[in-house]
Amino acid sequence: MRLRISPDNLRYTQNSISSNFRNGGSIEKAINDVARGVSSVKSFPRMKVYSLAGRLWCRNNRRLYVMKELQLRGHLGEIVVDYIGEKLHHRRYFTTKTDGNSIRVRGQSGIADLNSSFADLTITANQYNYQYDERPIRRLIR
Repeated sequence: MRLRISPDNLRYTQNSISSNFRNGGSIEKAINDVARGVSSVKSFPRMKVYSLAGRLWCRNNRRLYVMKELQLRGHLGEIVVDYIGEKLHHRRYFTTKTDGNSIRVRGQSGIADLNSSFADLTITANQYNYQYDERPIRRLIR
């Protein structure tokens, strides 16, 4: 069944994602291309979501990150997803430590690559909440 929903209402199932899609394309480039009108969210495969304990979960975590980031930047309202019903989490794919509210992007390009101290950058849904370990930064300042 298809649902029209705000990405804000979907939760991540993983703790972290690669900064690139399986085809090698950059997540940040995909976000920027949609924001500039070069491509559309309709060019992405439709995400599959399931429910558990009254919450909607998505295993397509990189695509979900793109949609949430586009929403945060004001380029997206709602998306169409395939709802596959109520389902238990698959233990292998359920690694979130934040109840699905945020995800860490590994190997993120741009500012995150300037210093390894930003490798643990976390984007939190519903707000800009950047968290990082300051110890490596202090080491550089000395």
